[in-house]
Amino acid sequence: MWKQRWLLALPLALAVTIGTASAASIHDRAGLFGADAVRDAEAKLTQIEQDTGVSTTIETIDSLQGQPLDSVARQHAERSGAKGIFILIPKREHKIEVLAARPYQKAVPRDRRLAIQNAFVKEFAAGNFDAGLIEGVQTIGRELEAAKAELGGHLRQAEGAPVAPIRGRAGMPARGGNGFGLGSLLGIGLVILAVLIGIRLLGSLFGGGRGYAGQPGPGMGRPKKVFKDIDLWQRDARRDMTDLPKIVNQLPKLEDVVIDGRSVLSVYPSGDIRRKGEVTVNQEDTLEPLMLTAERIALEHRLDLMNQRANLYDTWRQIRVTANALRGVFNVTMTNQFLTPPTTTNPFAFLEQAKQFSLVINAELPLVRLLERNNFRQALINFQRQRRTLMNQEDFAKFQVRQDIRNMHNFYLTYEIARRNLVLTIRQKDQAFEQIIAPPTGTANTQGAVQTTNLVNFQQRLVGLENQLVTAWQQYQIWRLSLYRDLGIMPYDEWEAFHELFPAIPVDRNIAAANGGHEGPSRSATAAPAQVVR
Repeated sequence: MWKQRWLLALPLALAVTIGTASAASIHDRAGLFGADAVRDAEAKLTQIEQDTGVSTTIETIDSLQGQPLDSVARQHAERSGAKGIFILIPKREHKIEVLAARPYQKAVPRDRRLAIQNAFVKEFAAGNFDAGLIEGVQTIGRELEAAKAELGGHLRQAEGAPVAPIRGRAGMPARGGNGFGLGSLLGIGLVILAVLIGIRLLGSLFGGGRGYAGQPGPGMGRPKKVFKDIDLWQRDARRDMTDLPKIVNQLPKLEDVVIDGRSVLSVYPSGDIRRKGEVTVNQEDTLEPLMLTAERIALEHRLDLMNQRANLYDTWRQIRVTANALRGVFNVTMTNQFLTPPTTTNPFAFLEQAKQFSLVINAELPLVRLLERNNFRQALINFQRQRRTLMNQEDFAKFQVRQDIRNMHNFYLTYEIARRNLVLTIRQKDQAFEQIIAPPTGTANTQGAVQTTNLVNFQQRLVGLENQLVTAWQQYQIWRLSLYRDLGIMPYDEWEAFHELFPAIPVDRNIAAANGGHEGPSRSATAAPAQVVR
């Protein structure tokens, strides 16, 4: 009896422990804040958690020890078990990192995290850390209340679903036991977690699932179903030719890329390149502005180019340093000593005859500084070399983004042409099959053999077109990701996992606006990435 009661009490104790670990707290390890400010801020955070259900953890550290800020923030967030908002403030580097756990990414997007960060930084810059802490906490409350009003009171994504754990940390059981023992509760939770992880991995490998945060993934799971539906449609004796375009249209659309409000595929008039049976590309005048925009974004966001610019600045500073060494030297040293005779005890009995006077002049003209002049000339050469290296890398980055965009256009057209050829080949195969089973005529013997050969050829061509569709989709995705990489704007979430955050409907509106009011070629284009607020 006592053992059963113990087992019933353990889940409750575990739930209390979990609740305490994820409660709002402030860990001032760097000693930035006063005790009164920490106490008032924790009371306010506790009230915010009770009102909104979102816990906030604020932690200060002395230094990053040379490590990246986002990496250290993720490690501390995982270590603290934060399930809501986590804020890391390194004292020595004068930086701040605001993270939001995955269930609250929709409620606390990048603009809200940036507002919270600015609230802290505004007072920190003036040296008033206690006021910055209070202002930041109040801003957290205001932003969460605004998000709660926007989302109808539900700040968590997918209400009722298991909380997505922080990467590298095992999921915890839900609060409030229901009579099961601790072993049963943990076993059920681990089984559910393993099943969900397995489904997500399989979906990401074969494209049949959904992306992170419940958003549609760009996988190639649908073509297999479409090809199977086409085969079933061909076997149906009562097939209707008008159903064929509907089946083929279920093939996945190619995702667009929006660069500073410009759609990469905006040179095409609509989501389908067919217009009155012809391929029409009537917006090529927008191609060059798109290329120039892509070049500008790459030059602004590429970290390797930023490093090269920093190296160029360093070589320019070396010129200033070596130029200072070319200045001439002219030193004048004069000494005059008055002495007292050793026979007297008067310390002020100076004698006119007992004095020593010296004048030393040391001069060195710039013309004789051969080593310094050589160093200055070498600094000028290094500056020109680094400038040409930067120009070369910038030109190569421009070439890369232009090549990526052109390859995206190429494989987009290849994909659309292969889709049209797929419909044409299916119709030709269907026509050959209908002629084979048609009533015999006077030339039935000859036509039968010819139509049989055509049927086999069309079937082989159909299989080839299906492979071509998959290959074109794959190559398009490769160049699409290459464009993200070369632009320096690869979408990733708080934990540096690549995914596309927003659903298709808001994205379509953005694409329509980028295309001048009409829908672009892609129906599921990529939205802006949720990057770490810095």
